[in-house]
Amino acid sequence: MISMANFGLWWIRWNGSNYESRMSGSLNEFRELGFGYAVVLGQPAHIQYTGDAETDAYNLSEYLSEHMNMPYYVTIPFFTPSKTPRGNITGSFEGSYLGKMDQCIYWIIRP
Repeated sequence: MISMANFGLWWIRWNGSNYESRMSGSLNEFRELGFGYAVVLGQPAHIQYTGDAETDAYNLSEYLSEHMNMPYYVTIPFFTPSKTPRGNITGSFEGSYLGKMDQCIYWIIRP
C-alpha cells in the first residue's frame, strides 16, 4: 500500500506587531487530526507589509521557525493589502519577495 502525505491548511495573520495563528486549535491537535504537513497561508490584508521585502520575509521566517515544529510549505505574500503587487513585477521583481528569493529561500519550504 502506498502511503499518502496529508496536508492541512494553517492560517496566520499579522496583528500589527507580530504574526499569530488564526487557528482555534494547537499544532498538536492539528497533528492528531492526521496532518503531517502544514500549508501556511495568510490573506494579503493579514500579512505584514513594510515596503521592505527583506524585513517582511525575515519577520515571517522568524515566526515560522519559532512556531511551526513540523514540516510546512508557505506561500510567498506577493500582493500588498491594497491588492497591488509588491515591488516591480516587470523584469527582475526589484523590491518584491521574489527579488529577495535568493536571500530567503531557506524559509520557503522547510523539510
